[in-house]
Amino acid sequence: MQARDFAISIVETVRQPLLVLDTDLRIKMANRAFYRTFSSVAAGNRGQLIYALSRGSWDVPGLRDLLDGLVRGGSRFPDFGVEQEFPNVGRRNLVLGGCRINPLKMILLAVDDITEHKLARSVT
Repeated sequence: MQARDFAISIVETVRQPLLVLDTDLRIKMANRAFYRTFSSVAAGNRGQLIYALSRGSWDVPGLRDLLDGLVRGGSRFPDFGVEQEFPNVGRRNLVLGGCRINPLKMILLAVDDITEHKLARSVT
């Protein structure tokens, strides 16, 4: 099994929403959990710039800075919190983490949707 096939199988197996970007920040792939969470159509996203995804909902200033850091050679960023409105799913509270996968020239963006947890905490 080649490294690329191995990486793809890991991305598809993870239950957490994941995006795989190239170093131009275009979507190479997203796993089923991402499409399920954000009600996105898989075929329409491939090759799209992340900032155009979900009608621009992923164009978040702090995220832009962090991803640009990875493009310029940074290795990772942990736990970037964002509250944002997404088409078809509404306002979501997310914690994002990213890392650069140098041998494959890709960026992995992990998405943790903490909306329900945050709502439950505010009720008690």
